[in-house]
Amino acid sequence: MQAVDGSTLRLHEADELKEYFGGQKGGDDMIPMARLSSSFDVMNGLTTDLQIAPYSSSERDLAAMHLMKSKPNDLMIYDRGYPAFWFFALHRQYQQPFSAKKFQKYYFNPLIIKKNIFTKNC
Repeated sequence: MQAVDGSTLRLHEADELKEYFGGQKGGDDMIPMARLSSSFDVMNGLTTDLQIAPYSSSERDLAAMHLMKSKPNDLMIYDRGYPAFWFFALHRQYQQPFSAKKFQKYYFNPLIIKKNIFTKNC
């Protein structure tokens, strides 16, 4: 069972790092940043793969690299930012089981709120 998650990493202020990794605008300058993704073996408590890429990279692209390095029948677990048709199709192509949290938009529905306010059984 592999849990996949991504993050960003602030890098040392160096022109070479800014040029390769890019970053985030910070005032008049750029803050060098990298995107990283890790695949974590939940049962054994070990990071099995770590990808570090330019800041503009997609977490899904990095997760696809984890998928290609996974063992047969590893259950790949993803958070809500990962679902995409092409990404699920890639799992199917590699015959790799996966689970992904459903992305859900939260909408303000005044009718539901009004109903809850005016009913005794809230």
